Parts: sequence; C-alpha cells; structure tokens
Amino acid sequence: MTAALPLVAGDYRATIDPVGAGLHSLTFRGRDLVLSYDIARHTPGSPAPHSSGAILAPWPNRTADARFTWAGHTHELPMTEAQRRNALHGLVLDKRWEVEEHRDPSIALTCSIGPEHEPHAPWPWPLHLRATYALDAADGLSVTLAITNQSDEDCPVGVGFHPYLSAMGAPLDSSELTIGLGECVELDPDRLLPTGRRLPAAQTLPAAAQGLAQPMAGIRLDHCYEGALGVVYFVDDNGEGVSLHPDPALRYFQIFTADPQLGHGYPGVGRALAVEPQTCPPNMLNTGEGLHTLCPAETLTTGYRLRAIHPSA
Repeated sequence: MTAALPLVAGDYRATIDPVGAGLHSLTFRGRDLVLSYDIARHTPGSPAPHSSGAILAPWPNRTADARFTWAGHTHELPMTEAQRRNALHGLVLDKRWEVEEHRDPSIALTCSIGPEHEPHAPWPWPLHLRATYALDAADGLSVTLAITNQSDEDCPVGVGFHPYLSAMGAPLDSSELTIGLGECVELDPDRLLPTGRRLPAAQTLPAAAQGLAQPMAGIRLDHCYEGALGVVYFVDDNGEGVSLHPDPALRYFQIFTADPQLGHGYPGVGRALAVEPQTCPPNMLNTGEGLHTLCPAETLTTGYRLRAIHPSA
C-alpha cells in the first residue's frame, strides 16, 4: 500500500505519490486544481491511472516499436503500449522513489536508472533523477525535475509531465482552456506517432488558436502542439480554476481528453483533461526532434508551476 506525502502552505494542500514521484493531488481551499486517484491501490510496477500526475523520463510520450538507435547501436525498450507497438512515457513512472528530504512545504525525491543501478536495465546509461515539489501560500506549487547523466558517454534525454487539470472541480464540459499554440504536430490515428507534417492548430482547437478561451464541451483530443507559449489557463464558467506556468524548455504540449465513450474515462470523473508539457514531441528518440544530448555529468533541469485562479488567490 502506498501512502501519500503531504505538503501544506496557506490555502493550498498537495500530496505526492512516492511511486513515480507524481503529483497525486493539489487543492485550493479544498477545491481541486488537479485530479487525484486512489493512491492506496497504487503499487510499484504499475503507473498511476492514466499516468496521472506522472513524471515522464528519460523520454515522454511514445517511442515507435520500442526501439531506437544511438551512436550506431540499436536499443530495445519495454513495449508498454502493446496495442500500438510503442514504448510509452519513459521508465520511472512506476518505480518507488526515495525521499531525500521532506521539510513541509517542500519535498525532494530521487530515483536512479541504468545498468549501474538495476539488473537487466533497458536504459543503457546510468541516470540520476531528482524531483522537487515546493508549495507556496502565494505562488502555488512548483514542480522541478533534474536529470543527470552519470555515464561517461553522451546520451539522449527527453522530459515531460502529466497533470490532469481541474477547474476547481468543475466538469470538463463546462470548463474553458486558454493556451498559446503554435502548429499541431500531425499524428497518425492508429499509433499516435508523428507523420512529419504540421497542421494549423485551428483545426483542432479553433478558439485557442486565436488566443481565445476554448470551450471544452465535446472536444476530444490526443494531439501534440509545437511552440506552445506562455501560461495555460483552465477555468470554470465563473472564471475560477488553475493556471500552468511551464519552463521555456517545455515547448511542446500533448493535450489528451480521457473519455468514457472512447473506453478510457478518468476513474470516478469520466471526461478529463491532461495538459502535458514536454521537451519534445512523440518518437523523439527516433526522429531527433526536441532531443537533448546530455553530456557526461551534465544535468537537465526543467519544470512547471500550478497556481489557483480565484479572487482570493
């Protein structure tokens, strides 16, 4: 059984899941800013439901055929999305992370992967990851991931995050999303891998592409957008909700709507919205787009912040 790690600051409350070091919950005055899940049933070896709140590394999103080639060598990954023949969302979202420091209202957790840290490691380079959550009564929750290359070779890296946003608990179909979008990275409908083409964002989110609030009623997405800029706002019909402030390195967004009519509703909620800031689009390990080459001993650090949108916040 997994126990949540609590953080408290002013009107904010957060809990962190030690399995995957994911964001389990975040509330403002008792109202949800992200969706949570039954943490008592979450155990090492399986990701949180719908990868909710997860940290995605050393690659986010999908890797085609669960393999890639680097420096002339082909590497095999676990095929965690078998129906689409992909490796999905990295290698750390189902591992138990160690609590390095917990001084409320902040916590740091660490995890190591690679051949020096685990038998039969699918990732050929040893990496050390440190996730920090810091809650502030005025500024909300900051989430930071630092990933360090412990090998003596360069290695490829990508990072992402998987929060399901909540507009103070309002249903998705009565909420609005405002997000600065560049182009839509076209994905093939069967495997959700890039085709190599770009599409106007207005084809999928017409209002948001014009800088307007996008009503989410009936919107169904599993799309990647390049060049997403600035703050993301997700609010209810009273204008209350949550804002997401990404680090500039997170210049891609995968936006996904869980939907019971499509067979993947969010537990206990139904339709739900994941806004996933990432350093790269899907299949980065094969296409090289957005790929960060991490030199020996180099650390890549990035993250995001969540704040309540409320008259008293």
